[in-house]
Amino acid sequence: MTVTARVWALHLGLIAVLFALHFVLPAYHHGNLARIMVLATYAIGYNVLFGYTGLLSLGHALFFAAGMYGMGLAVSHAGLSPAVALCVGVLAGALVSFALALLALRTSGVAFMIVTLMFAQAGYLTILYFGEWTRGDEGFVIQAADRVLWGFDLSDPANRYFAALTLFAVCLLVSLRLVRRPFGRTLIAIRENEERVRMLGYDTWAHKMGAMVISGTISAAGDRAASSETAPGTARNAAASTATVRSPPRSAGTDGCASGRRVSSGRRSRNCHPWGGRVRAA
Repeated sequence: MTVTARVWALHLGLIAVLFALHFVLPAYHHGNLARIMVLATYAIGYNVLFGYTGLLSLGHALFFAAGMYGMGLAVSHAGLSPAVALCVGVLAGALVSFALALLALRTSGVAFMIVTLMFAQAGYLTILYFGEWTRGDEGFVIQAADRVLWGFDLSDPANRYFAALTLFAVCLLVSLRLVRRPFGRTLIAIRENEERVRMLGYDTWAHKMGAMVISGTISAAGDRAASSETAPGTARNAAASTATVRSPPRSAGTDGCASGRRVSSGRRSRNCHPWGGRVRAA
């Protein structure tokens, strides 16, 4: 068996195992495994940019949020059908990644990391600023009637599982096919020695642009499944994932303190910032 055959057999075997697990595992684990496949799809997109191209992005969750809010806003405010809104979400991820690449690829190394993190934070603040539409870090609920995609009710655990498996399988095989083509080989060469690739006559900027757009699109597609799979279909987690500092929900009787301690003297707890939040690790 050739190397190529072994690689394809390994990937197809993984998909077959995940398909068989649906009929073996109890219902509780179906939801957990579906979430894992959704996050794995996001990781596949990130792997295209960092694993194969060598570009370390600290703000990749921005594309994840763009996909979720792209579909969620299209359904909630534009009244589009779920199928059309899904395409809008994927397109939103592609456009955001293209716009970010135009600016971020002017830098390299640590500067690239900082620029991507900066835009992710800007995306988070934008979501909070337009809270009238996005409901800020509370998120909004996609109604059960809007979770019917091409006749499949994604509120049903079995349909959710197979939707996540289908998306994961498609992105996995597309990624495999991509990196084994000349374009993917060039990305690997850029990761190893970009100057030498440029000397050989390749347009490294265009290849990195392509890698960033493909990566952002796959990550946004993964978030499309997340918005349909996460009960009860909320978009709140995407906003929080784009930032390292956020304000958690207030607890009753805590005088605006997120630490959960009751303040009876009218003074703030030492664990509270003046704006009622706390610093969290991403």
